[in-house]
Amino acid sequence: MLKFSVIIFFININLVAQWSSLNNVPTGENLNDILFTNSEVGYIVGDNSTILKTIDGGLTWNLQDSGIDNNINSAFFTSNSIGYAAAGKWDLIYYRYTLIKTTNGGSTWNVIKSGTYNDFRSVFFVNNSKGFVSGIDTIYMTTDTGESWTPKPIPINRRFYSIFFVNQIEGYIVGGDRTIYKTQNGGNNWFPQASGIFSGSTFNSVYFNGLTHGYIVGTSGNFITTTNGGDTWTNSYFGATAGLNDITFLNDNDGYIAGDYGYIYKTNNAGTDWTEEQSNTSLHLNSICFVNSNRAIAVGDSGTILINNNIVTSVDRELSSQPISKFNLSQNYPNPFNPTTKIRFSIPSRVMLNSVQHLNSEMPKQVRDVNVKLVIYDILGNEIATLVNEQKPPGTYKVEFNSESVGRRITSGIYFYTVTADHFSKTKKMILMK
Repeated sequence: MLKFSVIIFFININLVAQWSSLNNVPTGENLNDILFTNSEVGYIVGDNSTILKTIDGGLTWNLQDSGIDNNINSAFFTSNSIGYAAAGKWDLIYYRYTLIKTTNGGSTWNVIKSGTYNDFRSVFFVNNSKGFVSGIDTIYMTTDTGESWTPKPIPINRRFYSIFFVNQIEGYIVGGDRTIYKTQNGGNNWFPQASGIFSGSTFNSVYFNGLTHGYIVGTSGNFITTTNGGDTWTNSYFGATAGLNDITFLNDNDGYIAGDYGYIYKTNNAGTDWTEEQSNTSLHLNSICFVNSNRAIAVGDSGTILINNNIVTSVDRELSSQPISKFNLSQNYPNPFNPTTKIRFSIPSRVMLNSVQHLNSEMPKQVRDVNVKLVIYDILGNEIATLVNEQKPPGTYKVEFNSESVGRRITSGIYFYTVTADHFSKTKKMILMK
């Protein structure tokens, strides 16, 4: 009797992340900053008094009345209802710089008298009462929820673009001409730090993971890091050529950078390596944030809002000692499902060449990679998500689909998934039951 054994093991191929442009954005203004107070409620601020709010995790946005006629550069919320925004605008008649505050989740915004016409670019609060805004050569501090502001001069004529505090005592501010300042006494005094960059770069954003590990991004692709609380900064340039405008992290390892000309970079190892992701835009991206572990949003010029959804939890390839004889698409499992399900398809070990090649070749079959596309559709035939669209070698693949991470809300009902590979195409039905 002939005996054989089958060996199967799994290789995790990748995590699919899709950036897609949000439609029906209610403004075409440049968008400068984005933040979320929880996984559903978020805010975007931008030029010409623009404030947008979402209550569904960033899928739809509505305009709010800011009550001013300025460019709004930065926002910060200390609770679900209380928030602050830093604004500034220059015209030929006079400078118009101001701060605004909401106490009702953005339903109304009121002007705060800061006592200055400085150019406010960044706002950051360390607790419910104490916060900071940055301008030209000065930081302003409040200890009474913005009712009054005290200047904390910095002896250098630079515009400061980003503030970040790691706790109520230690904080950092960065700006033009490689400028970095640090406070170790709650913002009362600020002292310069050497950046390690010797060209006239502007630093646009600073972020810290804990007390010691920090990151700064700036113009000309500059990226510097510290592992000792800023005592020394290291040039960690990773090949970016465009200006980098914002950096943020979800946790110690996973982070994003957004930059000019639509560049987005992602790290999964605390900034040691960065991978470019396709944003499908060439417009400048000014701010980026995580909504949750499955969604990130970037905003930029001309009303650009990009959503990244990790709609595929994993793509696993099963390797077997037995050859695969034909294409196949299996029924998803579980079915019905909520919110995740697995879809399995197979690519045969020997694939027929395409028709033109086959007519001119005596080789009927050969082992080769094929382009595979796996797409989810609703019952009307509208495309919901593309799970796979790339060259893959022969094998059996298992794709885990997360319905909660699609770039728009999908409801309970019947959906279809289609796999297309070489001359093979097959569709099956699945049911989402919430």
